[in-house]
Amino acid sequence: QEDMFLHGAIAPPAQLATGDVITCGLHLSSQGKPQAKAPIWKLVGHIAEGTNPRFGTYTGRLKNLQPGGSAFVECPEVREEFRRDAFVHASVVEAGGFDMGDTISFEVHVNGAGRPQVSEHPWKCLSDGLYVELGAAVVAAGGAAVAAAVPGAAEADEEEEEEQEKRRAKPP
Repeated sequence: QEDMFLHGAIAPPAQLATGDVITCGLHLSSQGKPQAKAPIWKLVGHIAEGTNPRFGTYTGRLKNLQPGGSAFVECPEVREEFRRDAFVHASVVEAGGFDMGDTISFEVHVNGAGRPQVSEHPWKCLSDGLYVELGAAVVAAGGAAVAAAVPGAAEADEEEEEEQEKRRAKPP
């Protein structure tokens, strides 16, 4: 088993911590080393050990952040299915550190009022803006892997590989 390299240009290092659960695309560097490929998704909240987290069925952007901390998520599929946007409880917004415009992948349950609500443990996109079309570019396979076409990501990976080679070639 080998660690996977995650370039800081693909996901902000400040948003990651040891033990975080992420999912992303994968490719091999020219040296055959595994590297993360955008988009990078981080699971919000903690799940029981041994549980296999499921990637969300829906993907959308947070909008209408309310004074009490709750929000709504804009997602055409949810709107079509339920005729309204999904509600995001303040505790989920807080746990995810969500801001207006963040892209999340999520499951929906129907709350007591009969309205769609984002379920616990959504996924937050850390590499938002690196892929072009929401929905068409995001592909979930078996709830575990995500891949997308990312303009400029290959160049960033190649630059990082070159920098690593230079560091390895330099005597201490």
